[in-house]
Amino acid sequence: LQRAIEVVLDRGWSGVQWPKDFTALHLAGSLGSVPGLKLLLQATATPGLNARDVSDKTALEYAMDKGHPWEVLELLQPKDITGTFQTGKSVEMRAMVADD
Repeated sequence: LQRAIEVVLDRGWSGVQWPKDFTALHLAGSLGSVPGLKLLLQATATPGLNARDVSDKTALEYAMDKGHPWEVLELLQPKDITGTFQTGKSVEMRAMVADD
């Protein structure tokens, strides 16, 4: 993850070609790394929140599959142009986390 973050910081999010479309956000979400996610999102990775890899999964879906805490899931929530969560997903996610 550290190397992927360094590449993003060096090249910018749009300057990286991700193998199998598995981005640094996918990796950080899979690992549940809150500091890594925060750093990536501050470093222009926000467009990657909706990115799907070759398995057709987003970083959020990897984090959910691993059962990571709400703090991780919240960081990976796609946001609209105002920075707020896209409709419905936040409520559904909270319900899923509360049930576990």
